Amino acid sequence: MASKESLAASIPGLSPAARKMLEIAADAEASVAAIANALEEDKSMADRLLLIANSPLFRPVSPLRDIRGAIARLGVRSSVELALAVAILNASGGRMPLPALNVRKQSVAIGAISRIVGYEYGEQGGDNTFLSGVVHDIGLVTLVRNKTVDYRANKPETHDDGLCALEKDAIGYSHADLAGAVLKKWNVGSDIMALATEHHDVDATHANPVAHELLRVADTIEHGVAAGKPTNEILEATERTAKSDSVPPGRLNVLWPRIMEARQSMQAAAVA
Repeated sequence: MASKESLAASIPGLSPAARKMLEIAADAEASVAAIANALEEDKSMADRLLLIANSPLFRPVSPLRDIRGAIARLGVRSSVELALAVAILNASGGRMPLPALNVRKQSVAIGAISRIVGYEYGEQGGDNTFLSGVVHDIGLVTLVRNKTVDYRANKPETHDDGLCALEKDAIGYSHADLAGAVLKKWNVGSDIMALATEHHDVDATHANPVAHELLRVADTIEHGVAAGKPTNEILEATERTAKSDSVPPGRLNVLWPRIMEARQSMQAAAVA
């Protein structure tokens, strides 16, 4: 039985450009030029970032044709967040069985939904809503990819809160625990690491409770859509998931067309 540490160690490290981006993320005075210089060292990272920056999630008024123009349009904070998300997608990519690919696609869609809904919270939503969604299930992708757990009793694509109990019974730790080990290896920020390890914990006391709620609401929406549930049923489920009324179901209903458009484009970007 593979330990979470050995599984985390089996995942490739981040590229030099991605490690540079982590340094930039910690710099409150980071510039457009610094981000662009780092990205231009990694063409695959730059190309995927440009693809996502031109997606319905970011809704550019006109096409973004180069990295420097994209960063200038998105702003420093959004550009760094997007670059780190792309770096993690690249590091955790490669060939994988369909169930693992489905989890990866859903994670990116959850990131998109979390970002869109996060705007409804304003500043309370915090930064890195997209990045948190992308990385939160890196542990599940890894377990499914390596066939570490027999998921026949609870398919990983359905991803309910009972999944962690199934995993702990089988191997002694959950995919959320493994996500924490992977993100620690990559030296990703502690707030994002906490969101990943606690996203199934309803009662978690998080430093940013709104970010925790956003991730759970986005998770509820994506897995409801993936299961083919009616929209009204999904909205009722998000009302039960949310601990506050900051984003009422009526507002989510207004956002629904944009949520569906963004999740579809992000799932395509996940396999590009």
